[in-house]
Amino acid sequence: QPLLREAALPPLRRLADTTTSTAHLSITDGADGLVVVAVAEPPRADVFVGVRVGSRSGLEDSAAGQAVLLARRGDSRPVVSPPRGPGSAASAAAALSVPGIEAVVGLYLLQAPDDSVLGELLAARDAIASRLR
Repeated sequence: QPLLREAALPPLRRLADTTTSTAHLSITDGADGLVVVAVAEPPRADVFVGVRVGSRSGLEDSAAGQAVLLARRGDSRPVVSPPRGPGSAASAAAALSVPGIEAVVGLYLLQAPDDSVLGELLAARDAIASRLR
């Protein structure tokens, strides 16, 4: 995980800064879970969603997990989960295509992402994948 974190942090920091949202890299944990291995918080945001390294979730429970499930079927599109109610966060995620690594780049946002945010997410995903190859 230290090598993954080292490869992921520069693109994650850029993503967090350009989107003013919390960016993270998660890897699969067993057959049906994810664990967060790297986080970048937005340096210029007054309010943002926090996530901790080591946080775990199921693949069915999040946009990040759904992106992994799509990638297992050969689909690399980003997944967006809108806010589920007042005070909740939106999330977006895109799986990396790196042999031997099942990982996903995600964002926690205070509002649903637009096309420019999704473009930044995909650029970060591709930058991390290229650093890991």
